Amino acid sequence: NDIPDNTVVYLQDEELGIHVDSTEIIDNEFSFKGKIENADYKRYWLMATVNRNRYEYISLWVVPGEITVDGTNGVLPEATVVGSYLHDQRIEMDKARIDWEKRVEAIEKELSLLSENDKDKAKALKQKLATCKRALSQADYEFVKKHPDYLHCAFSLTFLKNQLPKSKTQELYD
Repeated sequence: NDIPDNTVVYLQDEELGIHVDSTEIIDNEFSFKGKIENADYKRYWLMATVNRNRYEYISLWVVPGEITVDGTNGVLPEATVVGSYLHDQRIEMDKARIDWEKRVEAIEKELSLLSENDKDKAKALKQKLATCKRALSQADYEFVKKHPDYLHCAFSLTFLKNQLPKSKTQELYD
């Protein structure tokens, strides 16, 4: 990979927010030596220290077996993960929602740049943002509905149940 040698890499439990292992990149490789108890089907953050004030990270779904992370492009958030079918499912879902996600991010950025005097524009943008967020939830709903056998979709229901009308959420559980 192109991430510099001596970069510290952490594996952080997403739920608990604690580092469960760490290592350094040496000769373009790293390997965690510890064993994670009850790690099956759990989400972690793989984090690299870029400088004292900034981390790069990637969400990593751990499943039994060997998982390889290829950071050839030198940017951890864009690393390729091989060996975790849950991660593959998440990537597939991300691709189904990316257009709406980009629209939401663009509107949020535009809103953050407005001055207090731009109340009318802010109101219009907030309405547009709400529409895009509903469309994003709809894209997630369609993906989960299309893939009821995906374990990642079961995780996604945790969020969808708060974003969709109860009747639509019930359809996904049935």
